[in-house]
Amino acid sequence: MHGASPATPANRGPIMPSAPRTAPPNSVAASFTDPAYPALQQLRAEIIAALHQLVTARGWTDLEAAAELHVGRLRISAIKAERANQFTLDLLLGLAVRAGLAPRIALADPRTVVPIRGHAKA
Repeated sequence: MHGASPATPANRGPIMPSAPRTAPPNSVAASFTDPAYPALQQLRAEIIAALHQLVTARGWTDLEAAAELHVGRLRISAIKAERANQFTLDLLLGLAVRAGLAPRIALADPRTVVPIRGHAKA
């Protein structure tokens, strides 16, 4: 490699100030400021409660539940303790399907609330 000069501060060009650092979109810090965070937490809590109820109703031991759901026993312990923050939403949905549940997500526009008969706003 004749003619190639080693990288030195003199031939790298001007040093630019770095941009201010912000939290990446998938980071924990970003998730707390995301307006979707409470809704996602609620969905995770509902799914993990349903999984906990199912495991209990079927009388599965931790080992049986782990085999049925294709996860380790530590995941089953987290389900029984309903520690939803240890699971992603897609993992919980997958576990629900493996358990034989049929998860559905209902979407509603909160700006178009339909009043219940007899309870119209004045």
